[in-house]
Amino acid sequence: MITSFIKKFYKFSLVGGSALCIDFILLIVMIDYMYMDPYLSKIISMAIMIFYTWYFNRTFTFKNKNKNRVRQIIQYYLFMFFGLSINYLIYSLSLSYLENINYNYLVSSALGSATAMMINFCNMNFIIFKKKA
Repeated sequence: MITSFIKKFYKFSLVGGSALCIDFILLIVMIDYMYMDPYLSKIISMAIMIFYTWYFNRTFTFKNKNKNRVRQIIQYYLFMFFGLSINYLIYSLSLSYLENINYNYLVSSALGSATAMMINFCNMNFIIFKKKA
């Protein structure tokens, strides 16, 4: 049981790490090249990352076969809201405290993502993608 949990967490970390890389690319494009507001840019990137992580956590991490994908993704978005709220709160606070650092929005994004990681994993492992007995 512990080995299974560790394997899931490892796969979850891979999905999350790849999502963070994509998040960074989206933020760089939106903020540095499209001159968008960093707060709005983060909201847009988080919406994209929710769908990305749902798909890969469903198929790769938890190998979930639930046929009701629409219900599941709605549930996923709702449960992720809490983790994303923490992510965005840490991002916003860090952004203001780290204003003198180059690419402060990337550092802030990493801090927010790391903080929300455990909450999101627990939500997925024990609620959203829980295997039915």
